[in-house]
Amino acid sequence: TTEPFAVPGAPFVFSQKSIRGSLIGGTQRTQEMIDFCCSKGIYPNIEVIDAKDIVTILKKLEEKNDSIVRYVIDCATIPKK
Repeated sequence: TTEPFAVPGAPFVFSQKSIRGSLIGGTQRTQEMIDFCCSKGIYPNIEVIDAKDIVTILKKLEEKNDSIVRYVIDCATIPKK
């Protein structure tokens, strides 16, 4: 159902139980989808960025996130201390 419903909190608190949900379907379903995509040659559009460009990309995403690309940070460009 998509209708909200009330759940009494005390029984959950005192019995140390919880209610959880997931919008992605969990690890097993995610792995099934990855396996399916790989078997069909379906891959995401990515753009590898340098660590120094993170702020610029975040600003770009905040302004208008109409891009169909995933940004991947090249960890080799993260400055070492």
